Amino acid sequence: MAALTLALSTAPCFADAGRVLDDWNLIGTWAPDCSKPASPGNALATYAQRGDRAFLERDIGRHQDQFPIIDATTRPDGTLAIVIDFGRAGKRTNVFVKDSEDRIRAITNHDSKGRHSVRNGVVLALKRPTPWQQRCAP
Repeated sequence: MAALTLALSTAPCFADAGRVLDDWNLIGTWAPDCSKPASPGNALATYAQRGDRAFLERDIGRHQDQFPIIDATTRPDGTLAIVIDFGRAGKRTNVFVKDSEDRIRAITNHDSKGRHSVRNGVVLALKRPTPWQQRCAP
């Protein structure tokens, strides 16, 4: 019985994730430059809630996809951590920070084994800071 209780308490609650995204004001479409079309250099990220599920919808021009957000937490420092299920590619945790202009940027991105693609706001493969993103549409 204890194992069942533990499993239930650690299972993701999709409705709660959507509520956290909404409270953090993330629901909507974001991009580095909303005046430009979607492209690999200007990816559009839409955070949406449909029913009791939250999703990340990506548009990078020729390629669009959609993945469920299985967990979201506002941290004590004001950052937002979201866990996205990328299917066969696994689950990734993204941590976002917001500036005084309500722009967002990723400061951490890692897989379930702790391997980072973004650390301290830097895309490790490119050795460049992650771009600030602005809200394009609610």
